[in-house]
Amino acid sequence: MSLFGDMEETESAFEFALKTDIDEISRKHLLAWEKELIGVYISKHPLTYLSDLLKDRGTQTTAEITEELDKQKVVVCGTIKEARRLTTKKGDTMCVVQLEDIFGSISVTVFPRLYKETTELWVEDKVVIVRGEVQVRRDEAGILCDSVEQLHAVEEEMNRKKYHVWITVQLTGPDEKAVSDDMIRVYDIYNCIRDKPGRDLYDIWVCNGEWEVLLTPGNNTMHYSEEVHEKLKAVLLDKGMVEAKLME
Repeated sequence: MSLFGDMEETESAFEFALKTDIDEISRKHLLAWEKELIGVYISKHPLTYLSDLLKDRGTQTTAEITEELDKQKVVVCGTIKEARRLTTKKGDTMCVVQLEDIFGSISVTVFPRLYKETTELWVEDKVVIVRGEVQVRRDEAGILCDSVEQLHAVEEEMNRKKYHVWITVQLTGPDEKAVSDDMIRVYDIYNCIRDKPGRDLYDIWVCNGEWEVLLTPGNNTMHYSEEVHEKLKAVLLDKGMVEAKLME
């Protein structure tokens, strides 16, 4: 006799179906859930998707801003992770935020006049470029903000699909001039790639019709775009090809 003998048998206790017509969740939201549930980023920090852009816009990282930089001007790129509104004795509103980059976080103080002009930027998850002066209080460095601007490329770049790029170089001949020209062509390809670092992958194949050799270095990342594609084609001319495919 079964303990559940009086219950009817069913093939399944639950019936459900997964919807397939819902919108894809953005990478920004996935990363936010990851940080909230686990406490750390298991996948890449959000700002690593913009490393090639940030290196030209920010002169310091949060880790580099120490007591030694007291009273000096700095430029920092980061994500606002906490924003506290304060009221001065005169009744004006100001703001203190925590600005986070790949290396850590730092306190940024925004005084009333600038806060009034840029209120919409001082909210959590905005990626901004802050310019200001380092101030050390209680042995801790912070920034007194002079100006701020939003980095608009964040959402687009974070959600952009990754590419895998195959670059094929056809050798032109065995004589000294041909070998020299081919070497220059390969160097020019590397220069095109190094000028645009990013998170796409690439492989370089050198061939002569009978054999082929892979010349890709250990760090084979780049930032692929139509502009880079055209530059590579201009280097190769009719002595090779560039093929790019979206990675699943």
